Amino acid sequence: MKKTLVAILSLAAFVACSQDTVVKTTDSAVIGFENFVEIKTRVAEDPSTTTGSIQEFSVWGFKDDPQALIFKEERVYRNGDNWKYNNLQYWQKGAYFFGAISPVADPNVTVDITNLSDKGLGTLSFTNVNGGTDVLYAEMPVVATESFVDDPSKVNLTFAHLLSKIKFSFAHNIPNDLTTIVVKDVKITNSPANGTFDLTADRKDWAWTLSQNGAVQEINFGAVENGAKFAEKNVYYEADLERLVIPTDATRVHNITFVIEVYNNGVLGGTYNHTVELKDKAFLPGKKYNLTATIDLEETLKLKPIEFTVVEVLDWEDGDVIEEPKPEEPVQPVAIATPEVKADVKENVVTLTWDPVEGASHYTVQVDDDVEERVDAISYVFEGDYEVEYMFTVKAIAADAEKNLDSEACVVKATTEAKPVVEPEVPAAGSALSVADFLELKNADNEYVLTGKITRVANTTYGNFDLTDETGTVYIYGLCSPEGATQYWAASGARLGDTITVKGKYSEYNGDAQVKNALFVSLVAAPFVEATAVTVEAAETAATIAVSANVAWTVECDAAWVTSYTTSGENNGTIEVVMEANESEEARAATFTFSAEGVEAVTIQLTQKGVPAEGEVVGGNDDFDTIASTNTSYVSGKTTAGWNYTNCAILSGGTTDANPVFKMIGAASNRALCMNGKTSAVGKITSPTFTTGCGTLTFNYGLPFSDTKIKFRVDIIQNGEVVKTFTINNASATKLTKYSYEEVLDVAGEFQIVFTNLSPSASTSNKDRVAIWDVEWTGCN
Repeated sequence: MKKTLVAILSLAAFVACSQDTVVKTTDSAVIGFENFVEIKTRVAEDPSTTTGSIQEFSVWGFKDDPQALIFKEERVYRNGDNWKYNNLQYWQKGAYFFGAISPVADPNVTVDITNLSDKGLGTLSFTNVNGGTDVLYAEMPVVATESFVDDPSKVNLTFAHLLSKIKFSFAHNIPNDLTTIVVKDVKITNSPANGTFDLTADRKDWAWTLSQNGAVQEINFGAVENGAKFAEKNVYYEADLERLVIPTDATRVHNITFVIEVYNNGVLGGTYNHTVELKDKAFLPGKKYNLTATIDLEETLKLKPIEFTVVEVLDWEDGDVIEEPKPEEPVQPVAIATPEVKADVKENVVTLTWDPVEGASHYTVQVDDDVEERVDAISYVFEGDYEVEYMFTVKAIAADAEKNLDSEACVVKATTEAKPVVEPEVPAAGSALSVADFLELKNADNEYVLTGKITRVANTTYGNFDLTDETGTVYIYGLCSPEGATQYWAASGARLGDTITVKGKYSEYNGDAQVKNALFVSLVAAPFVEATAVTVEAAETAATIAVSANVAWTVECDAAWVTSYTTSGENNGTIEVVMEANESEEARAATFTFSAEGVEAVTIQLTQKGVPAEGEVVGGNDDFDTIASTNTSYVSGKTTAGWNYTNCAILSGGTTDANPVFKMIGAASNRALCMNGKTSAVGKITSPTFTTGCGTLTFNYGLPFSDTKIKFRVDIIQNGEVVKTFTINNASATKLTKYSYEEVLDVAGEFQIVFTNLSPSASTSNKDRVAIWDVEWTGCN
């Protein structure tokens, strides 16, 4: 166990805090600070730095001696999911201390490290400019033993907010339903502008020292709801901005100003400027406060005086009980006895025991240079690394500090034993194991039985898929028949979502666990219903929809122009559709909705084209949906309609995102060609030659995998030459998102469409993989 010290300071919950005020206008609107139930607004602009938003910080650090700096205001910056810095340092055995500050290179934040020690970084000075800068601090000591140097962990920093965060919320209780109000220009006019912070102080004593020149800063919180009128009673609306202020103790009086406009049936009836003194309220480092106010009127519509009340202040901790001094002669306290500590070692666990010490309320134990821990028993159990010497410091703490001093420290050392070698018990061959037990055992000699759900299908030719149970996931590389014949996936009838039982041995590929050529044992099929969308010409009055299922299903249609539909087959079957001819130029669609036990509703469309207008040249669409099966490998081939594809995976739509199925593609019957961006195997899709001309070309595209860049070219070719070309370029695309594109081309006569991946990352691995589907075009004379 590597021991670290992490400083943590959590944000306080928003609370309403205020005191009595002085009103400087007559007949002014009532402002009563009180608790609230609902804030009816968008989220106010928040200047806080979060774990997700912090991009860089400065680090100071030394080894063994504060004068021996190894980091001096070193900039550490985010690089993807990692953090980088330029002045590389390497671990050596010894005691380290690290301190970190954010923001970086801000002229309003300075650090004096004259008092740098393992208690803290030194003194921080800060000038607040309208509450927009969040000042963060983190510290961490690390004791680097020999085992730590051999296998070090990262320096984990937990940042604390050193400022206080404030927002305002306003409501009203004006009885006249025709009255609305506007609250704007909400400000604290005398917030401290400068202060210093002792980073070496104990966290319970953290406080700011304000500048002696008494400089103040006006902090602007904007208007409520961007200056909009609000009429709903007893509902709180937030000011547009949250702001950060230098914390102060309860002796500070804050001046709060704001403007209230009262409207009667939309007509401005009066404007009231308020100045409120907020007294006896401490703003503490790292806490956030919501100052709420209620505006009210008397029945005579005269404005009431301003009143405040403190509803609640959260997050205070119990302090010491301070009693009045007794008029007695001072008694020199005497130290209580030092505990005699014994250390018992068993493997990597050290157990400390001692006899009770008279006059002690409790004890403290310190391990090496770590923080002291309070112990209320007369024993302490510590679990450490194997074969490491630890130093334990134990003290007895006096129950009556007036009569006794704490004891002297008892220091004992103990070295943990070597880690025992435990040979794992090997289950008998043929045993049924959970995935977690199978992966932990790593037995490549025996076959074991695994049962789980098929959660991802990578290859439907050989049967490569993920098997998942409640304990974990393992990759099955190839499904064989019970007798060992390969390529058994199709014969097994397995599908995504089914529960399958296989038998196989543990193996690895490139360090990843897998079961190679697993033997099929049994299958429990998950319920499913699938149907194929159909498109017919305007004059056609009959169509057949093919249905594939393993459960009984029913179907309903929403189109009145479908005169009848007759189903056949309990599971696999067909729907014979009879419809009216379409006499309109507009295409129309009928939606068929399938219902079955255990299956989410499945819908497909029957599309009936419109009658072409006189002289209109009819366009066309892609034939990708006629590709019978999916394929997660990057292959080459040709569709039924003559589209050639090179280095493309074949994906489908569906209700999940589990390669090769992706929700963004649509129904399960839809197919998409996914072009690879690998520089040595660039994906390309080429249409056959069409004779209709191309007026407007439309298509959908998207990233099915963990890529972020899209860049591909679309060429329109006539007689072997490119006559029109355009490029789709998106350097920060979102995966699993459908993008649609439309381009007016106006190309008459014969033409071909060519999609080519331009490999924006220039990667030699599978990268920049972009899927294309639903390609359509209008004709052009």
